[in-house]
Amino acid sequence: MAKLFAGRLSLIAFATVSLRGVMTSGQFDGTLRTALAAAAAFYVIGLMCGDLARRLVEEDARVEVNRIIAEEQR
Repeated sequence: MAKLFAGRLSLIAFATVSLRGVMTSGQFDGTLRTALAAAAAFYVIGLMCGDLARRLVEEDARVEVNRIIAEEQR
């Protein structure tokens, strides 16, 4: 899940920087370099956020299952 989130986030960053370069009539090589750097940075951020989200969901599910088990044992 983290890799999917990271991939999507990096593509959004790449597209955003590329469109900004087109709209401001920026140079191709500078815009491409900036877009690739943004994509790499946001891939790393996406990996961290995706892993954090996975851990939060797993912990919440674990707590909920333990709560249900405890209620059934009463």
